[in-house]
Amino acid sequence: GHYTGGRYFFPAVGQNGAIAAVGDEIGQVVPVWRSFSNKLMFRKIDDGASDWTSHLCYLASPTVNHTSETVTAQPFSWTSDAVSPAAEADTILSTYDLYAEVRYECPEFVDSCSFLKLTGTSSICDLAGGYTYRVHRNSACGEPVQWDLPPNVSLLGQTDTTVTLKFPSFGTYRIASTLPFACSPIKDSLFVVAASRSHPLALGNDTTICDNTSFVLHAGTGFLRYAWQDGSADSVYRVTMPGTYTVQVADSCNNLLTASVVVKPYPDTVVDAGPARVKCNTDTIQIAAPAGYLSYSWSPNYNISSLTTRQVVVDPAIDTVYVLKAGTIPGCFAYDYVHIKVNHSPPITLGPDKDLCAGDSLLLDAGPGYSQYQWSTGVGTEGIAVYNKGTWWVKAVTADGCLSADTLQVLNVFPLPPVDLDHSAGLCTGETRTLTAAKGYSYLWNTGSTAGSIAITDTGSYSVVVTDGHGCVSTDSVKVTTFLPIPTGFLPGDTAICSYGKLEITPTAIFPSYLWSTGSTDESITVAKPPGVYWLEATDANGCYGTDTIVISKKDCMEGFYIPNAFTPGGASNNLFRPLLFGNILRYEFGIYNRWGQLVFQSNQPGAGWDGNHQGAPAPSGVFAWYCRYTLDGEPQQVQKGTVILIR
Repeated sequence: GHYTGGRYFFPAVGQNGAIAAVGDEIGQVVPVWRSFSNKLMFRKIDDGASDWTSHLCYLASPTVNHTSETVTAQPFSWTSDAVSPAAEADTILSTYDLYAEVRYECPEFVDSCSFLKLTGTSSICDLAGGYTYRVHRNSACGEPVQWDLPPNVSLLGQTDTTVTLKFPSFGTYRIASTLPFACSPIKDSLFVVAASRSHPLALGNDTTICDNTSFVLHAGTGFLRYAWQDGSADSVYRVTMPGTYTVQVADSCNNLLTASVVVKPYPDTVVDAGPARVKCNTDTIQIAAPAGYLSYSWSPNYNISSLTTRQVVVDPAIDTVYVLKAGTIPGCFAYDYVHIKVNHSPPITLGPDKDLCAGDSLLLDAGPGYSQYQWSTGVGTEGIAVYNKGTWWVKAVTADGCLSADTLQVLNVFPLPPVDLDHSAGLCTGETRTLTAAKGYSYLWNTGSTAGSIAITDTGSYSVVVTDGHGCVSTDSVKVTTFLPIPTGFLPGDTAICSYGKLEITPTAIFPSYLWSTGSTDESITVAKPPGVYWLEATDANGCYGTDTIVISKKDCMEGFYIPNAFTPGGASNNLFRPLLFGNILRYEFGIYNRWGQLVFQSNQPGAGWDGNHQGAPAPSGVFAWYCRYTLDGEPQQVQKGTVILIR
């Protein structure tokens, strides 16, 4: 660029906002100005100036070559390591004018002011000493140097080309020098960093302190010496009360550095643990302290879920005050309390689950002291009576709104043990009656007996209590008032029969039941084998029984086989032909043949005889042959044969 114009005389019409690259590596853009070097430079065209020259950059060449480059996008693979919140923040940027060095090609023009260079120490430590900064310019340049120094920097001395400065504190300072009367302003600047080789001195921000607490201020290590406001020379200082605390230290460059911190009393903090609460019986209450405190401490340790959490659950059985101690800053606390009032409803005790016996009832009573009752049956009374198997519950509410409840189950309703005594009022004379309860239970008679039955022989009242395994009880009683006569003399007198005869024995009176000595329970029996003694036990309508006896003797009777030798059918007597057997017949066969050998009659039935007919017609008179085969009790088989004359 032309050093006298302060511009780059290259036209670039219509390229507003673009970045122009001008110059070349050999330093010759236009032949007319071969006397200066023009390295490759960049400039933003049309910088917003309002004059007409903003559209012309005074470039000598009328053309600017633009080369378009094709950029081929390659696929990208992105990896997200983490996601963190970002916040937008305003940043104040510091800007400075920077000027490049402009030199002539060798040899220099001694009569020109075209070069300026500022030198000096850019890193300092000692704030008590002075530092000199020098400018270098063309040897023949006689222009005065104009300095631009930071505020608060002390100027200890100045010459035509130097300044000696003292820096007030650590920090970064910009020193600039200018040759203002050159054809184009010539400037140079230098940044000076004033820093201690020790670490920075800092006591921290102003803070607060609570009563009866303390904390330590740390000035840091690495300083040569320390001096606190009270003369203490340690690197730390313990603060026990409000005030202003100051320390002066000497750093490694022997700079005296001072830091202060103001400690104020910590303001009282009110923490709100909530209003007073009311609960019933074993209900629980949740208490929540505000968030944001360093720590939480609850007391007393009585039916509380935790002593150190922000939210706690309490279930005191009596009125209790819970105190909250909340940590605000280390060593400082705020306090509040919550009063828990406990209302009680009387407990309801319906008792353990039960079994009932049939016919029993169970009275369930919730007890007094409630304003409202509700039973599972739907009634609202204090008590109910239940009879059946099932689940029964009650809920009762007091005037304070506290609820009590209980549940009882009737598990089973057992049937009563059976018992049915003989309730006859009469007792058979001379007899013993047995009163029997049901089997398989426990018994208690009014006689004191615990047996399942008792025998009674006298009039009176008799009762029994029968208890089963479930405790269910049945009772029964009987009252015996009269002695009843027993049956007597109801069999006929003693008698005798033939050995082969039979006798039917029938009592002289009718009874509801009979038991013969033969085992028969019929009203009568037939006796076939004398002699013998037979008895009958007869029970009358009153249940009284008596026994009577009959003696059956054997009498002398005809025995053996008898048969006639002639008979006349159809007569008033002797009209059947048959044998007569006396005895107990075990086997019998009787047959008749005519003279031609034909069988005209045969029977196996004792006592059956021939009526003189054959094949439905009367047989002619004459002689007929017969046989009889029989066996009597106790004798061998006999066979008798003979003839008979049929007479018409």
